[in-house]
Amino acid sequence: VATVEVQSSGAMVLSPTASLSLAALIAEDLPGTSGPPGRRKLGGPALTITRDPRVAGAGAFDAEGTPRRFGPLLYHGVLTGLPSDRELAAEHQLSRSLGCLVQSGAELVVMADSLVVAAATGGSSEESMTRDLGDGLWLRGPIERTDAGLRCGLAQPIANGEPTGDPGPLRLGRSPIELGGAVVAASGSPRPAAIPSPPGAPVIGRAPALQIRPPRR
Repeated sequence: VATVEVQSSGAMVLSPTASLSLAALIAEDLPGTSGPPGRRKLGGPALTITRDPRVAGAGAFDAEGTPRRFGPLLYHGVLTGLPSDRELAAEHQLSRSLGCLVQSGAELVVMADSLVVAAATGGSSEESMTRDLGDGLWLRGPIERTDAGLRCGLAQPIANGEPTGDPGPLRLGRSPIELGGAVVAASGSPRPAAIPSPPGAPVIGRAPALQIRPPRR
């Protein structure tokens, strides 16, 4: 399972994949990296990556919604000092990292003020995974990276982990999200994305199973 969460406040949750160690990639792309593994300070904004003992794998739930414990824990990061009126290199590099993961076929989950890219392994249930998402919008594949941002075929609104009505405003750093042809403003004055998905719409473009390894040191 590979997960990246980027909140409007800059909070991030990172989990590496076999082909892409996001924590290491971000640390290598930005200047001024220092500190021991698991806690790094980057030039400019500070990125602190720590182990999260509460979660063993995002999206790893059995049929009853109980977390399945496998693989390494997630990594939490907090990116501080981001001004709201301009883009920073950190956002650009993070966007690049997300693009690499999206190209692997991951599903995209957009919550109230966060972005979660989740690639489910063959053993997890998409239905039970939604119970842990809370309020937000579940974007179902196929997911593509376009000049306008990210495009996905279906958009499933979620409230309290269950399908509901139309989604509200979305935010994704400084990049727009394209849902079924409608571009959603990412920051400033985001407009609602009124693109409901039919009840019980199938998940398409499911991500392949991914191996997990710790980030490089």
